[in-house]
Amino acid sequence: MRTVTSAIRSLVALGKSQGHLSFSQVSETIQQSPNQPELLDQILQALEEAGIEVIEAEE
Repeated sequence: MRTVTSAIRSLVALGKSQGHLSFSQVSETIQQSPNQPELLDQILQALEEAGIEVIEAEE
């Protein structure tokens, strides 16, 4: 299981390379964490700060 910081870094890097993330990509990461509600808040805040949009589905 990855740490929260590692999960957030991975998502931010992926989001920057793709230009966005899908909710399914975020959800997949959250499901791997025992602290799901806290992780979701941290991820969404980090993505917002990085300027990464979270979209409904892959286009």
